[in-house]
Amino acid sequence: MTDIPRISWSSTLYFDVILNPVGQLQSLSDKVNLPAAILESLISQTSENLPLPHPLIFRITDPVTGHWTHVGVREFTAEPDRIHLPLAVLTNLHLADKYSEASCFNDVELVSLNIQLVDLPKGKRLKLQPLEASYDSLVKDYKALLEHKLRAQYTSLTEGDTLIIDAGVDIRSSQGKNERRLLKFAVVEVEPHSNDGIGAINIIDTDINLEIVPLSEDKARQSSEQKTLIASQEVPIQDITIDSAITIPVGSGLRKFRFKLEEWINSQPITPYLVCKDDSSNLEADTSQSQLYISIDEMTLADDSFLWSTASGKQLIITPDNPYLNDDRALALFILVKPLSDNGISSAEYELGISQSMTVSTDYVQQSESRDEVECENCHQSVPSRVIQLHSSFCARNNVRCEKGCGRVYLKSDGGIPANHWHCIECSTVDECIYGDTQASYAIHQKFMHQSTSCQCGQSFANFVVAAQHRALECGLSLHICQFCHLSVPRGSQNDDGTATPSTTSAINVMVGFTDHEAECGNRTSDCHICNKAVRLRDMKSHLKWHQIQRLDQHEPTICSNENCVRVLESSTSAPNGNSLGLCGICFGPLYSGVHDPDGIKLNSRLERRYVIQMTRGCGKTWCRNHQACLTASQGLGHPKHTMGTVMGLVTEWISAHRYEFCVDEMTTKRHEIVNWIAQEGVYSEPWISKAVQEAKGNENATRQWLSIYGVKINE
Repeated sequence: MTDIPRISWSSTLYFDVILNPVGQLQSLSDKVNLPAAILESLISQTSENLPLPHPLIFRITDPVTGHWTHVGVREFTAEPDRIHLPLAVLTNLHLADKYSEASCFNDVELVSLNIQLVDLPKGKRLKLQPLEASYDSLVKDYKALLEHKLRAQYTSLTEGDTLIIDAGVDIRSSQGKNERRLLKFAVVEVEPHSNDGIGAINIIDTDINLEIVPLSEDKARQSSEQKTLIASQEVPIQDITIDSAITIPVGSGLRKFRFKLEEWINSQPITPYLVCKDDSSNLEADTSQSQLYISIDEMTLADDSFLWSTASGKQLIITPDNPYLNDDRALALFILVKPLSDNGISSAEYELGISQSMTVSTDYVQQSESRDEVECENCHQSVPSRVIQLHSSFCARNNVRCEKGCGRVYLKSDGGIPANHWHCIECSTVDECIYGDTQASYAIHQKFMHQSTSCQCGQSFANFVVAAQHRALECGLSLHICQFCHLSVPRGSQNDDGTATPSTTSAINVMVGFTDHEAECGNRTSDCHICNKAVRLRDMKSHLKWHQIQRLDQHEPTICSNENCVRVLESSTSAPNGNSLGLCGICFGPLYSGVHDPDGIKLNSRLERRYVIQMTRGCGKTWCRNHQACLTASQGLGHPKHTMGTVMGLVTEWISAHRYEFCVDEMTTKRHEIVNWIAQEGVYSEPWISKAVQEAKGNENATRQWLSIYGVKINE
């Protein structure tokens, strides 16, 4: 067998430790920058029979230490005779230490590297061993993470190299800063090996079986301990339903709750609330440090990233037509209760609930009026009319009412209206007054509603609430679960250095609900399970809707009028000339005649003859299920033979009623039984089932699968 001719190229390039532009490279990648002259040299060797390899993979060797690895190409923009290496390649060539020490020297020798174009086989099997015990405790689906990172950042893998990927999570360093956590794996084994016996593979456009080598006993113990620690630090989620109150003790810490939208009666709005329950009956106790933060995404929910909050001072009402709830991924409301602090209240508890009763006060007034009660002009409470004068004089002597719109009543013996009592004229409306009784509540209201702030992405906002909604929905630096790769990644597109950029999502992506990352990740293709065409992941939903429209636009198939036949009448299998009975070609075949018969008299005679033969002689087939019009099938059930008079009466009746019951072959009999079984379920009509069983060639499982994809249900 002759070898396929390939382009050959090799040279010596120099790595400049000081001038290597690592900031312009994707550090956790094997893609390097090469001089433009190399591309020109390779193209000059190409011809019609000798195309340029794809992808371009090079073997880099350090002639001094003997270390070597394989790399792909990012760009051909390096200086002549120079090569730019990312951090991952430097690590595998054992040059990372020399690069980190380069800042201490002004004159560092150039590192000479041998580079050669190679052809690596597509990988089939990959065996990795974690170098740290935390690989499966930091990431829930590390296999999906590996697939995503390898596809985006690497071209090849070499046995003995160290694979470094970004875990996509932040950890707190000893200096108190958030740092990205890196996962390191040793490439233990790859298959197949290259022609020269080197353990290296090409991972572009190939499916690889991944195997993770078990950790050592010590590292496995560390991994288990870290999993236990992380699980203990996670805040459990408790389900909450409408009109079910949950008691939260003061100082109980951070609490999370989930309200499933499927339990919501959408005709009425809901009101999440948090109130203080105090044994000292001080119902006006300060709860300003205890707030609710609500979002549709658990991952982005925090006290600075939410969609709704009680911190603004307004009553929190969520209506069914809220645009945030129109998202297909909005399946629940996640409620975060900030750590509650003891505000000097003895034996205080908080009550969390979700209510749909929006007319409590109105109903109370209506009930009061029906009992002949009137409203006090000072405190606005309903009092029986017979004691209103006594109550009014007592109330005027002991109570003072705030006239700024809140209607709060205070005891004169306690000093009247507190000095800390405040109102927000800007936020108050005719229907709702925004007020408070403490400096803490005033400070929180000012922070959330009247102080401009900025996001970490650089955008500025008029107040904290708008900024929090931006972080929860739009910020390119906020994490979210990608609907395509199912990983926790930033919303923004990824830079070459692995960082994310602030979101610059186009108007089209906003309309279809894609983030920057999903717009890029969704450009990958997958085969449609219906038409087997390659479709972009981002277009798959609309593509399947198109199939759905096509499915519902179909006309119901027409099946053979023979009650024992399930063949579909199609143009390709239309009956011969003269078939006006609605029979398929197989069933009409024995009745066909080339004799001119404009009135159908001779056709009726042939129908009578066929019926008489079936009912007096039978078809002789043991599988026949034509119990009404075949002697063989009827005697199989123990029925007596009809007399000729009875036979002729039935035949005349059936022909005049256009009822056809002819015996069919064994295959059609079995298909008819399948149609009857599925039709009894009441989901699909018999014509659609007959069409499906014909397409599935009599296989019941394949028939049901065809129906689920192409069939139209009875109620559709």
